[in-house]
This record gives sequence, structure tokens and C-alpha cells, in this order.
Amino acid sequence: MTIQEIYNKWLPVKRKLVKESTCSTYVYQFTKRILPIYGDKEPEYVTNDEMQRFMLSLIEEGLSVKSAKDIFISFKMLLYYAMERFGVKYIKYRVQFPTVNMEATKDLEVYTEFEQKKIISYIVDYPKPKRLGILIGLCTGMRIGEICGLRWENIDIGNKCIHVTHTIERILDIDTKKSKVIESTPKTIESRRDIPIGRDLLGILKKFKACYNDGFYVITGDEKFCEPRTYRNYYRHLVLNEVGLDRCIKFHGLRHSFATRMIATKADMKTTSRILGHSDVSTTMNLYVHPSMDDKLDAVNKSMKNLFK
Repeated sequence: MTIQEIYNKWLPVKRKLVKESTCSTYVYQFTKRILPIYGDKEPEYVTNDEMQRFMLSLIEEGLSVKSAKDIFISFKMLLYYAMERFGVKYIKYRVQFPTVNMEATKDLEVYTEFEQKKIISYIVDYPKPKRLGILIGLCTGMRIGEICGLRWENIDIGNKCIHVTHTIERILDIDTKKSKVIESTPKTIESRRDIPIGRDLLGILKKFKACYNDGFYVITGDEKFCEPRTYRNYYRHLVLNEVGLDRCIKFHGLRHSFATRMIATKADMKTTSRILGHSDVSTTMNLYVHPSMDDKLDAVNKSMKNLFK
């Protein structure tokens, strides 16, 4: 039995067990990465050495270590299914991945303090529902899908927090093989979270909330959501053509800008991680904590100050 044949039996089972967006991810991983290479092969072909070679080739092609690991997990899941269902010999894979994710070593794109002030000032001076999402991104670190899925009922003025309960995302439709936009719940427990609203943002949101139905989406002001791809285009236009900045970083850079400010002001790492919805504090550490030369020099001087007396 080939891996393609096993996949054809495995997928209908998984569709009944996982979220639609998760199953869509499996389909993408297999149809784009795994099946073109291994579809006509039998499971025994995928030895430990072959799996190791495949993972390294994915990273060499430009995939992040995390993406390669996700594909590895999905591939193993299929092979384990083949072992249980069809008696295929199971191989205990011992695949090694590079210890340094090159993506994490790149400088994150963030706005300068001057740029952030200019964006905030423009939105405060010319407030509109659609512009609120950009302000919320800068002030809370929320992801674009979470912002697009935010309704006024999620803005808890009394408790001064935002309840993150839904996200808007574009996925691959398994039946039509075309992309579609869906509203779903966050994939992890950590992503389903309550984010505190600072006093400045709270005052702005309080005024808007009084004007809209609780069931309406925040950035559209009605019952229809705006998909992330459309909102990214709007954000870029606003930053370059209305705010008048010389550059526009990715929307995710608003999240990076927020997190970088939190770290710079010595915010507790666990608190920052919880606000961002990271599943592990180490994710926050690896992404945002990169001590400057001044920080390093200060640490060395402090450690040595009593030795030369």
C-alpha cells in the first residue's frame, strides 16, 4: 500500500476528529510537501535517514524549523495510523533539527517610537471603526485574525479587558481545493485569553462601544467581518497615504512593536507571554529578548565591580 493510498483512508478519519482549519493544514502539508515526493512510495521507504534528509531539505528550501517540525509531526501521524490500521512496520524516528532557527536571529521589524506616536495620533484625531484595529494591534499585540474576529461584546469595559474568543482565517477548502475565509476559535488554550486594556485605549473604546450593537464586529461596525487579507491592504494604505510614514512594516509588526515595548519597560516575561498568547514563555524569550551591547557591558561591570578593590 502506498502512502497516497494510506492518506486517502486517513484523511476522512481526521476530518471527523479535528477542527476544519487544522484538517486544512494537513491537506496543505501533504498535497504540497509530502505526497509529491512520497505519494507513490510505500511506508517502509521512509527510513530514519530518509526522513532526516527530507526535513533538512525543507529547511534548505526556506521553511522555518517550526514549519518543518509541523510537517514531520503530521507525516509521523499518518505512518502511525498505517501501523495501527494496516500492520505497517513502525519506525521510531530520531530526526534532528537545527538548534538555531534562523528566523529568530533576524531583526524583527518594529516601528520606532516616533512612528508609533504618529500612527496613534492620527487615529485618535480621526477616529473610525476600521482604524481601531490598527490601534488595538499597537496597544495589545493581538494578531490580525483575532482583531478581525473581535466583536463589541468582547470589549469588556467594566473589567478593562478584551476577551479573545474568535479568529478569522483563510484556509484551503478540502472539497473544492480553493481557499475560503472562516471564523473559528483560537487553536490553543493560550490564544483564548483576556488582554488588559490600558487607560488611553479604554477611553477610546468606551466611546465607540456606546454606539454599536454588541454583536457587531469592531472594525466594520456591523454584522459582517473583514477578512485579514483585505484589512492588511487597508492598513498599508492608511500608514503610507493617510498617516504619511515613509515605510509600512507588516501588520504583524504591530504585535512585535507592542512586545518590544513591553520588554523594554522591564515587564514581567510571563505576563508578556500570556498577553501575547504564546504557549510557552520560551517563545517570547527567543523572539524578543536580545540584550544590547550596553546591556551586556552593564552586566559584566556589575559582576566584576568587587574584584578590583
